[in-house]
Parts: sequence; structure tokens; C-alpha cells
Amino acid sequence: MLDARAAIPVLVSLLHVAWWTVVPALLVIAIFFWLERIGLDFLSAMRALRANFAGKHRPALSGAKTRKPIDYDRRPMP
Repeated sequence: MLDARAAIPVLVSLLHVAWWTVVPALLVIAIFFWLERIGLDFLSAMRALRANFAGKHRPALSGAKTRKPIDYDRRPMP
């Protein structure tokens, strides 16, 4: 039904029953449930989040490997 990774916060909330451990466990379960309803598992959701942060423009070379423009300070002779 849910991803097994949701068991970790549930286990923590069962070992230490307090409102500040139960509420995050319920939030994690709700997030995993929502991800499964839209058709994503946890790893697919992380890839989608990473792709969303990266944006549409993805250069083939990193910024350190691209050549920078050089200004030789060439002016016409007077």
C-alpha cells in the first residue's frame, strides 16, 4: 500500500510517543500516499524534484570547462 520507507518515521513515533513525533510521521505517510496516487515512487519523485530544480537549460559542459570570452583590449591606432 505505502512505500516501506514510511515505516521509519512510524517506528520512531512508536518508540517515542509524543505529538512532535506522531505529526511528522503522519505527514510523511501523507506525502508517500500522495506520491503513489500521482504515480510516482520515492526515487522517481526525487528525480522529478531534481529535474525541476535543474531547469530546462542543461549545458553539455560544466561552467569550469567552458571557455570564457577574452578581451585583448584592441583599439584602433590613432
